[in-house]
Amino acid sequence: MFEFRIARRHIVSKQRNTFFSILAVALAVVVIVVLMSLMSGFTDELIEKTVENSPHIVVYPAEEKDAGIHLYDYYKSVIESTPTVTASSSYLEKQAVITYRDNSAGINIFGVNPPDEDNVMHLKSDIVEGNYEDLARNGKGILIGDGLADDLETRPGEWIQITSPQAGDLSLKVIGIFDSGTGRDTSVAYARLETLQDFYDEKGTITAISMHVTDP
Repeated sequence: MFEFRIARRHIVSKQRNTFFSILAVALAVVVIVVLMSLMSGFTDELIEKTVENSPHIVVYPAEEKDAGIHLYDYYKSVIESTPTVTASSSYLEKQAVITYRDNSAGINIFGVNPPDEDNVMHLKSDIVEGNYEDLARNGKGILIGDGLADDLETRPGEWIQITSPQAGDLSLKVIGIFDSGTGRDTSVAYARLETLQDFYDEKGTITAISMHVTDP
C-alpha cells in the first residue's frame, strides 16, 4: 500500500504538471496571436495613412529645385490629363519662423490651393480644431499642426507672425489645427498660394506639383 500511494502521488503530480504546461503553452500562443494581430493592424493602418496623406509623385523644375515652376497651370493640366493621375496640387514651399507672443519655431510653410491640396493630402479629415474651408475663404488665414500649436501655445482665432529674411513679416490668423499623426504636425503650416506668392514676391511661381496616382 505504501508503494502504491507513492506511485499514485507521482502520477498525479506529473499529470498536474503536464496540465499546467499545456495551459501555459496555450496562453502563450494566444498572447502571440493577439500581439501579431495588433501589430499587423497597426502596420496596415500606418501604411495606409502614410500613403493616403503623402503625395505619390512630386514634380520639380528640371534645372534646379529652387528655380521654381512658371506657367504651372499649363503643366498641372497636362499632369491631370494623364489617366493614372487622380489628383494634383501646385504649391509654393518656404522656410520661415512662426511666432506667437514669446514662442517661436522654425517651419516649412506651404502656399496651396486648399481644395487641390485636400485631394492629395486629405487635410480636411485631419482637422481637429477650426474649419478647413476657411483657408480658401481667408487670405490672411493659416493652418498649423497640433504639435506646433502646442509649442506656440496658440489656438484658432489667434494671430501669429511669419518672419522671413527675404520677405519680412506677415501676420496671419490661425483658422485651423490638423493632426496627421506624423512629424509634420510640429513643423508644417499651410496658407493660401496667392498669400505666400504675394508675401515672397513670387507671383506666377510655385515650388512643385504633387500628385496622387491610381497605383502608387
